[in-house]
Amino acid sequence: MPALSTGGKRKKTRERTASLPPSNRSELAAIKVRRAHELFTAIDGCSSWEEIHRAWSDYSAKQKGDLFEELVRAFLQIEPEYASKLKNIWLHNEVPQ
Repeated sequence: MPALSTGGKRKKTRERTASLPPSNRSELAAIKVRRAHELFTAIDGCSSWEEIHRAWSDYSAKQKGDLFEELVRAFLQIEPEYASKLKNIWLHNEVPQ
């Protein structure tokens, strides 16, 4: 499940990203685009949890977990009630130390 933050570390995260060499920043951007594409492809045509369950039936447990994290993050970023309250939403492997 994604980790949530109501702020505070946004500047630090931006500084950390800005301090990366341009090649690493472009790699990070490419990873984000790839993840978004994978999520879109995985839920395309699904309008219920049952349809998502069927569409993901051939995926491994790890793939399902990763996609679910991305789905929850996308929901929290898009849904106005949460988007207005949360500044950072990290996947499990992205949580700052």
